[in-house]
Amino acid sequence: MTKRTVLVVDDDPQMQRLLNARLTAGGYRVLSAANGDQALALLRTRDPRLVLCDWEMPGMSGPDLCRAVRGDLSLPHVYLVVITAHSEKGRLVEALDAGADDFVTKPFDQAELMARLRAGERVLYLEDQRAERFRIETERNHLKDAVAAMEQVLGVVAHELRTPLAALRAMSELLLTDAEAARQSGEFDAFLSGIHQEVVRMSDTVNNLLEAARLNSGKARWNWSTFRLREVCEQAVETVRCLVDEKAVKVACHVEPADAAMAGDAEAIRRVVLNLLNNARKHTTSGHVTVTARRADDDAAGQWVELSVSDTGSGMPSQVLARLGEAFALNSGIVGENHVGGTGLGLSICKSIAAAHGGTLHVESCPNKGTTVTARLRADLPAPEQIESGPSLVPVGEGALEDRSTQAA
Repeated sequence: MTKRTVLVVDDDPQMQRLLNARLTAGGYRVLSAANGDQALALLRTRDPRLVLCDWEMPGMSGPDLCRAVRGDLSLPHVYLVVITAHSEKGRLVEALDAGADDFVTKPFDQAELMARLRAGERVLYLEDQRAERFRIETERNHLKDAVAAMEQVLGVVAHELRTPLAALRAMSELLLTDAEAARQSGEFDAFLSGIHQEVVRMSDTVNNLLEAARLNSGKARWNWSTFRLREVCEQAVETVRCLVDEKAVKVACHVEPADAAMAGDAEAIRRVVLNLLNNARKHTTSGHVTVTARRADDDAAGQWVELSVSDTGSGMPSQVLARLGEAFALNSGIVGENHVGGTGLGLSICKSIAAAHGGTLHVESCPNKGTTVTARLRADLPAPEQIESGPSLVPVGEGALEDRSTQAA
């Protein structure tokens, strides 16, 4: 093993010179500190792993330094040897309890000192080997998880694309082989419309995959500015309104106050509203789908706005609600009564955008009564926050809409 650097901590210059000479003769590199504060600074900047410190020092004693080193989680494992003129058992126990690995009593023998340092080197070598094995095992487990996640993604995407591709093939083959018969039967326009719808569906799936990958990579590019919420919400509503039978479902937008504004990425916020609107209209056959934007109460963290999309659709049971916002969590590529349609990428993207705007998503849903998804966002962020993994979508639970409706009544 290559000789390590030893940090000598002693307020006595003569003792420092003596230890420096003996350690240098033993093949070690030496750093010196006159007190505990200097020692901590060197440990944080020069990374010595072997420390010889005197017990009696002004300010921070040897045991105090041991406690400070053990309490600093940013430091790697350091082998601490306390030098003391006392051999009482109680003093030695105190040093070990403070975090010392070993001790040397004055006057010390050169051979004994070198032997204790060699023992420290062996401990550090084993500790480094253990840490390296742990790092490799952790990386291996992360790789296994990534491969498993990719297999799940491929299974779900294959399932999501297989159905529209089969429909596209069937309709296109019929049009190619007997377009005239399709025109005469009145199915020609229906087939063209079906082809268009399936292409849009597959395009949305691919775009969502790319968007989710961009956000999760930490390399998302944000166009930060101050914008009015009304413009963003109304753009999203107009995009969705043409897809809804307004005789059965009313689509509305309310912004309070009308000039409410926030700092953020306007296009990203529009996408949040659009994704939530699309989810709402797919599951609502009668009643309403409503977008509400308002200024929320400010707090110590800053200024806030709330964007809500509520509907009177089919709602969700608790077992589905608990997994919302987790891409592919509700879809394993299976078919039958246990199949849940969609990839879940839309809400996952909304969750990431909300996190970048310093906020969260809250979901309230009740089967056969409807769903409300609310994005609570910081309105005064000067720049996007770092997106971290972890839940930023909060399911409120079944019955929440029923309770709220009762209170409103």
